[in-house]
Amino acid sequence: MFNEDNENISGEDIKEQTNNDDSIMNEDITNALDEIKVLKEELAKKEKEVKEYMELAQRARAEFENYRKRASKEREQLYADITGDLIVKILPVIDNLERAMQSSSEGIDAKSLLEGITMIMNQFKDILSKEGLEEVEALNQQFDPNIHNAVMHVEDENFGDNTVVEVFQKGYKIKDKVLRHSMVKVAN
Repeated sequence: MFNEDNENISGEDIKEQTNNDDSIMNEDITNALDEIKVLKEELAKKEKEVKEYMELAQRARAEFENYRKRASKEREQLYADITGDLIVKILPVIDNLERAMQSSSEGIDAKSLLEGITMIMNQFKDILSKEGLEEVEALNQQFDPNIHNAVMHVEDENFGDNTVVEVFQKGYKIKDKVLRHSMVKVAN
């Protein structure tokens, strides 16, 4: 049987089969090469996109860093402007204090000196008040740890519980921000 089958296969059949196999293999190679070409094109396209995104990210980072530096400089300049404006408003107080000191060395009486210093103090308080500075209410007020600092306690039935009976140092605030707590004595 083996011989019969082999005899039925001719040289032309083998040649035709080989040509078919070569043709199929060539077609597979061509398809594979086409697919490789398409994949290379897609890869090049994706690499280009990645490069564009990386450049975009680098630009965004640089822009943000520049923004941070610019904002920092603007904040510093704003602080300097505000500080400068406040100091310019305080300079007349300094001038008046210098005049008062000069007057005291010239032999002006104590009463006149005290009146002058009182006027200067009022001028100074007025400037700070216009800037938003407020004195924290303390005396005879209910103790509030948010604005008062109790440094002493006293038992006194003339005052209600937790009532501020003496102020050792005034407290100050601007709007709702406490700059300094009032140092007080509280009745228990």
